[in-house]
Amino acid sequence: MNRSQDQQWKTIFRQEKISDALQRQGWYLISAKTIRENYGWRPRLLTKFDNHESLPSVLKEHDAAILSLTNGHYVIVRVGDRGKPFFPTLPPIWEPPRHIPLDDLPQRYHTFQWNTAFTSESMAIDAAFVSHILHDFIGETELTLTIRGRRRFSLDGRLPLRLLIDHTIREFPELHFGTPQMEIDAGYETPNGIYLIESKLHLTGNFNPRQIFFPHIYWQRQLQARGSYKTVHSLYLLYTDFFYYLYELELRDEALNALHVTRQQRYFLGEPPFTFQWLRALLERNSPIPQPAIPFPQADLLPRIYDLLKTLNRLGTRTIPQIAEQQHFTERQAHYYAAAARWLGWTEIERGQITLTKEGKGVAREAPASRAEKTLTVLSRRPVFHQALLFWCEQRTLPAQPQIEHWIAQASTEGTIKAVSGNTIHRRAQTALHWLQMLAPLVKS
Repeated sequence: MNRSQDQQWKTIFRQEKISDALQRQGWYLISAKTIRENYGWRPRLLTKFDNHESLPSVLKEHDAAILSLTNGHYVIVRVGDRGKPFFPTLPPIWEPPRHIPLDDLPQRYHTFQWNTAFTSESMAIDAAFVSHILHDFIGETELTLTIRGRRRFSLDGRLPLRLLIDHTIREFPELHFGTPQMEIDAGYETPNGIYLIESKLHLTGNFNPRQIFFPHIYWQRQLQARGSYKTVHSLYLLYTDFFYYLYELELRDEALNALHVTRQQRYFLGEPPFTFQWLRALLERNSPIPQPAIPFPQADLLPRIYDLLKTLNRLGTRTIPQIAEQQHFTERQAHYYAAAARWLGWTEIERGQITLTKEGKGVAREAPASRAEKTLTVLSRRPVFHQALLFWCEQRTLPAQPQIEHWIAQASTEGTIKAVSGNTIHRRAQTALHWLQMLAPLVKS
């Protein structure tokens, strides 16, 4: 959310006296007409929040979230904990992925660019289908694409709003859904069920539940009306640089946000491009260069750093608030990720402006394998990571977090990294370990 939108929501809260209504009854109904005519905004632009990080600050301050109830009305509802409970979580997957070899796929399917990252959600899903990643996760061999695209779900007030709040399903009898529009990225039918897929081309830790809820309810009711024995399953697919993160979600009691992950799996499409022999040679060619002026990274998701580089390469110099908006970060997260990219030598930060370096532009434009090679090369020249990579080569297993914490404390004392102390050591070591876990599948064991 950009600052003008955030400020606009503060104005709306003040003018419409929304705080009083939330205190009195826990919800407030606002019309699209009010937003458009009184405040000059297109309602959809002002009310679309894909995750908790993009929620306006005034809603967070009131422990609230907003959702479309009917075509012309939105409801702001108090859910607690700065609005977080409204957004179901997708836990990160750190376990080693299942490797899915390409084999003869490039010879059979010429419409995929197998050596470059997929740039559309439909392409990522289709590649997961032809490579049998979806078959493996679903556990069935016969999958047919039968659902894709937008449609409206005519509820005619038959579905009241239910929310999971403080571990309890609460129904709001005064609030009913109208005719919501939904978009399904893909739906596959098998002999036993329907598998609906929502996808994103970046990693995210939480999501707006309407993306899953309405398609799930719609097809559940459609199948019941047709007397079908098949069950509906909802999947969330995240894709970045040939890594797939798949989650199956279960919906409880037709409550909008009562979605929880029942199983999850990470996949890597293709053969690992590196060997331990290559990695050892890299470490022999490079020595750690002290980094005493730039804070040791605290940004767990390496692919989000790549996303940041791609954004800067596409749009040019950005500020922290702009990065937060474009990457669906909080401003604090945007600062951490921009600083991590700077520590890697890929960005420069001056007077709040973040710019790509020459090296950063190169990384942003590379194919995934070359981007990983540049990443490992940089890490081989950084304190702590050089030791961790050497340990990995020698032991054929990643170092444990306490070992990384020891190396960080030692480097801090010796002045080869900027001073780190207390609980911060634990957080920085966690980032280092997560980066290694992201890179580990790329090295053939």
